[in-house]
Amino acid sequence: MTSKQLCITALLLSFVAGASSFAEQGEGTFAIGYAKPDGDFDRYAGTALLLSVRGNVHLADGSPFGLWMGFQFMNFKYETQEVPYEHAGFDDTGTLTTKEQAYALMLGGQFGSASTKAFFRPRIAGGLGMYLFVADRSLKVETISGEDEEVDSKVDDMRIRFGTHISIGADFFFTPKWGLGLEIFYDYVWNLRQALGDTNEKVTGRYGGVALCVVMPGT
Repeated sequence: MTSKQLCITALLLSFVAGASSFAEQGEGTFAIGYAKPDGDFDRYAGTALLLSVRGNVHLADGSPFGLWMGFQFMNFKYETQEVPYEHAGFDDTGTLTTKEQAYALMLGGQFGSASTKAFFRPRIAGGLGMYLFVADRSLKVETISGEDEEVDSKVDDMRIRFGTHISIGADFFFTPKWGLGLEIFYDYVWNLRQALGDTNEKVTGRYGGVALCVVMPGT
């Protein structure tokens, strides 16, 4: 298992251990949306597909205050292209895949509707996040048997950074068992190292976006 896989697995296991108990007593939320960079930097700079899952729990029955824990994935770049490849003295072509992605484990507080039975439930949340940013490349060629074989791979960048996450949104419960939500969020990541020209400058990673949510109350 690579260091990238170990880091992602550790983040996921931490999320499952914490958020499952949150969602059992509160709500579980699955979201899909996009994150758009806010700033002038070249790595992790594409408009990203965002997927997230989180659990939140009210601090007390009838209280508008709660705690939440979430796991977030952002895919900034996923490109494939055919490139020349020389193997055993023969010229061939391979498929080069370039990826820039981020994974985050988050924990914070939420202020929202005190009712667990209302149709309209607005909310505002904020918290801290641990972000794993990864940029890597891999080259695959087609073997005689017709299968793709990875012949080269390189991690251009992998680092853990910390930041903040804030969101504002609302959930609409059409039945007691599920609801739909819409939220606007903003992530602020400190000291995100960039590859700008011949330098490796540190900049602040800022990402804003919108997500659609499916919300399911716990048992």
